[in-house]
Amino acid sequence: MDVLSALKYRRTATEWDVEKIPSKDLISKIIEAATWAPNHRRTEPWRFHVIAGKAREQLLRAIQDDYRVKGYAQEDITKEIAVIERKFYRSPLMIIVTQFSHDSDDSDRILEDYAACACAIQNLLLAAYAEELNTKWSTGKLVYEKGVFNFLGLGKNERIVGYIYMGYGKKDLNTEPQRRQPIINWYNFT
Repeated sequence: MDVLSALKYRRTATEWDVEKIPSKDLISKIIEAATWAPNHRRTEPWRFHVIAGKAREQLLRAIQDDYRVKGYAQEDITKEIAVIERKFYRSPLMIIVTQFSHDSDDSDRILEDYAACACAIQNLLLAAYAEELNTKWSTGKLVYEKGVFNFLGLGKNERIVGYIYMGYGKKDLNTEPQRRQPIINWYNFT
């Protein structure tokens, strides 16, 4: 598959065959493709946390524990965990991509490293598509979830950039893409 086709036809998935799990070798190959993303000063700020099987249960318990520490009512905990559980189990695996900042006082570098992680995720999504896997990049309030930070052992110089849900699809996503014409300003270009 050529890169332009992958860029044009890759779509966010909503359904996966949760019984069919991609191999560790395939996931490693896709993650390696992610690491070829541009990154200023070759900081390689990305970290990949592959979560599957019983690790999802452990991650949910870590979130529950954090909610209890924060003093949430049990009813609220139960409700919130049910929502998160549906997300965590919608695909056979998820990859949590985190950013490690080498210098927490340099805001320019932190921004550059965040952009590098976003580029790495785009590479990951395209590589997965080329291997006939479906993906969904998700953010939202889960990127701030303290229980997840605790589970992953993230430090003060780290943050979650996204949750990538991945697996073999239940349906073909190859629909004709729809996009508006880009806004292009040409300056002294003939």
